[in-house]
Amino acid sequence: MRPVKENAEVTSQLFSPDARILIIAPHPDDEIFGLGGYLLRYRDLYYKEEVSDMMENIFICFLTDGEHSRSHIPAHEVKHNRIETSKLALNRLKIIHQNVKRLHLPDGCLSELAPSELSADPVTRNSYSILSEFIRENQINTILVTHEADYWPFDHVTAFDLARRLSKDNRCRLYGFWVWAWYQQSIMNVLRMDKRHYSLLPVTEVREEKLRLIDLYLKEKDADGVPWIGALPKAFLSSNKWKFEVVELIL
Repeated sequence: MRPVKENAEVTSQLFSPDARILIIAPHPDDEIFGLGGYLLRYRDLYYKEEVSDMMENIFICFLTDGEHSRSHIPAHEVKHNRIETSKLALNRLKIIHQNVKRLHLPDGCLSELAPSELSADPVTRNSYSILSEFIRENQINTILVTHEADYWPFDHVTAFDLARRLSKDNRCRLYGFWVWAWYQQSIMNVLRMDKRHYSLLPVTEVREEKLRLIDLYLKEKDADGVPWIGALPKAFLSSNKWKFEVVELIL
């Protein structure tokens, strides 16, 4: 098996000027850890020269507000701070405010819904309907979501299941991107992945700026001196600072 590398076909699709892309993030910060480099590359490819230009064809949906990342602090306080930090990050990426959808689903509880219950549960059914309408209204043709290999936190897996159904029903391409999967894989396993299915997106040229976006989430702290996003493992932080991001074409 050949070492995985940047897949030219995947790259051409993700960076196509005709792509209208919806990123589904279970929590505020997943979009930066998993796709911060890709978003910076896309921004610089099409919008770097014009300072006032904003990315019109990139859309983001946050399923939850991550309000339970600090269990002993009132959820509304955590929620407020995580939302405000995400706004700062998205502004640096030139993502239009109107292109951001927040569903405010309960953090940490999405995994209680089995895939077969996605259409039966009223909360998730409503979310599915909202996102389907959002996809149609904005002519979305590509969806990126946290990969099913992100088996913890379990919200990431439920997000993947929801996105897969949305992609099938709305005839969108579906890509899974790694956030926590980095933490669960060895570098040798990454290098041995089948390049027909996976692509490593190099982010070397924008890596320093991606690290600054990550620092936005890490430097904002509660009264205990812990980031609002929680105390993340050092190995997780190190793996998400590598010079490439992993994306798999699912559908």
